[in-house]
This record gives sequence, C-alpha cells and structure tokens, in this order.
Amino acid sequence: MRVIELEVADISDLIRLHANLKQDKYGLIYFEDERNRKILGFYYSSFIKNIDAVFIYHSTNTKPPRVISYAPFFNGREVIEKGPIDSTSFINIPIAYIEDTPHEVVDPAKIKMRWRIVKVTDILSLVVLACMSYYNNVVMPYIWYDEMRKVYVLVIHSSNDEVSAVYFTLNDRYKSPYISLDIKRLDIQFSESVSDVSRSYVLVVKAKSLPYFDISKK
Repeated sequence: MRVIELEVADISDLIRLHANLKQDKYGLIYFEDERNRKILGFYYSSFIKNIDAVFIYHSTNTKPPRVISYAPFFNGREVIEKGPIDSTSFINIPIAYIEDTPHEVVDPAKIKMRWRIVKVTDILSLVVLACMSYYNNVVMPYIWYDEMRKVYVLVIHSSNDEVSAVYFTLNDRYKSPYISLDIKRLDIQFSESVSDVSRSYVLVVKAKSLPYFDISKK
C-alpha cells in the first residue's frame, strides 16, 4: 500500500481526528518503523492519484495501551484516558500492534498535482468555508493548523477528470482545538471542548508540517 504520511502535533490531535472521521469503525495501529520511531496512527482515504491512503500518525515516546478511551465532552471537559471505560459517554478505541511498517511511504515531492493557495481575510471566513464544504452532518468539519508554517489550512479537492486542490489559508497563531460558530449572528468562539449544542463546531487539528504543500505542481 502506497501512502503519504501526515504527522500530527500530539496524541490528542490524533485521537480527536480519528474519533471524528472513523465514527463506528474505530481502531489505531502501532509499530516501530525503520528509524526506531514508535508510531501510532490510522489510514484515511486519499484524494491523490496513485496514493492509496494518507497515513495520519503521531510519534510516541512509549508503547500505547491496548485501548484509549475518549469523550469529547464529559463533566464539562474533553477527556482522553488509557484503558477502556464502560460508559456511553466514552469511545473506546482499540489499538493493533504490528511488527513491521505495513505500507510504502511516498515522497510528496515525487507526486504531481494541480493545486493553489487562496488566502482568506479572517478566521470567520475560514470557518464558514469549512462548514460549507461538508455535506455529511455526521462528521464535524475540520481544518488543519500547520505548526511549521504558522497557518490555518482548509483543503478542498476535486477528483473528477483530474485531481486538483485549493488550500484556503490564514496566517495566525493556534488558539484552541475547536472553533464554534453561531450562524445567525456570525459569531465565532475558540473552545477547548464541544460544550454548546446550539452552535456549529469546526475541529482544528495541529500538524507538524502538512505534506500537501510539498506536492509538486503540475
């Protein structure tokens, strides 16, 4: 399987994104790669031709437990715990241990694709764009925060005749893992958890350096 790698900043970013995207098909894999890094991650569908998946991962310091439990909102806060928790408020995410790297990593610079950067004027515009781009009400819209470039990024892609992508970007500092939107008032708030059901939420996932910027332009 051919993949491009996307490293998130810490394990909480990995767990939040996994829980959001995978819904009822939870599960992470753990292995030590050729550089002796301890890798915890999951595969997600790729919009890039000839690439089977994007492998989203975090490099950990220790071997993870067999189960990580996650609650986006429990007793007023987000909770991530080691081991299973028998509660309907928690998602229990199992982890499979693998002896070797199960995929082939492709250098993004060797991939050619049409893409361009479009800057937005403010964070409200980026949040509105994110909400507009998701038609599935089950999955929370999400944007990236590229720590190396200090920029928020929303990737919108097309894969009809030829794959192309637009990266909507905003230079700003990272503030919180969630941004909530009151659609009637066009008011946004930065939030540490999903606490107000009357507002729409966008997940912000910190990445060390997004590989999409390294893809060669056609």
